[in-house]
Amino acid sequence: MRGEHESLDAIHSVVPTFCPRPVSWGALRTKPNSYYSLSVYHERTSDPVDPAAFCTMLARLHTCSRSPDNRFGFPVATFFGEVLNEKMACETWEECFTACLRHMLALDEEINGVEEALVELREELIVRVVPRLLRPLETGGRRIKPALIHGDLCAANAGVAGSADGVSSCVMVWRPAALFAHNEFELGHWRAVRNGFDNRFLRAYLKMAPISEPKQDFEDRNALYALRHVIACSIRYPGSSKYRQAIIEEMGALVRRFSPGPEAGPSLGYVEEVEKQEDGDEAAVFASPSVHSMKVARNGSASTKGKHNYKPPIGGKLVKR
Repeated sequence: MRGEHESLDAIHSVVPTFCPRPVSWGALRTKPNSYYSLSVYHERTSDPVDPAAFCTMLARLHTCSRSPDNRFGFPVATFFGEVLNEKMACETWEECFTACLRHMLALDEEINGVEEALVELREELIVRVVPRLLRPLETGGRRIKPALIHGDLCAANAGVAGSADGVSSCVMVWRPAALFAHNEFELGHWRAVRNGFDNRFLRAYLKMAPISEPKQDFEDRNALYALRHVIACSIRYPGSSKYRQAIIEEMGALVRRFSPGPEAGPSLGYVEEVEKQEDGDEAAVFASPSVHSMKVARNGSASTKGKHNYKPPIGGKLVKR
């Protein structure tokens, strides 16, 4: 509850109309080990979310926020759905992301057991792929600022809110798991079809927020960031082999992509789209379905592996940590 309260407070301090105003949090006096988080109530309407309006607010949150100590992480623990995010403060984004990834994979291993293929891929990913994709963001004179992200941005946690608390009807987000991170980390959650943010949202966002250099790595970074969602599904639905298999397939694709060494070239999906685009619309290139989706062209051929359009198993039990 504290994590959600602090997350709302952080978002509200930057873009006050983008989330309900947090009021308080604490322990219930009449029920041991039970807690509450209280915020202003906004009735959620059935109106569709306009991509441009929503992404304007999201980009404002990412670009206008400032980490208090200029570090990556968050000062209190939060929950990504039912999965614990530990509090942390890291000097670099690579360090922060690696810590998050190791934590989630360890939790998945604790719940679903050790799988040798996954252990091998995990180490290859962390040793080879993560530095290859994230270190260039902060070397060679480049620098990314820690941006405040929602942290669990799926369709269930975003919508159009009715008027309340002196705020007119507008797009809002709920149930955040805030993190000071690379702003593109937020977009990894959208890669899974079932999360409800299609390419209209990605294209709208990329028109308002700059793509980090090196831009040609965007697709591969997005695939790396999307692993968080897949691992979380494996944790939430213990014993579901399809989520474990999805982790292996997505990790394997990234490891194979960079297996020749650290000097691998730009994403193939990106190259193909650049060649097809004639209007110079960079956002259109990166938001193209053949680039931004779980079904991407690799090694010159289309593969259906890793197309994350999953539905939770009926009766699937969520795991709270």
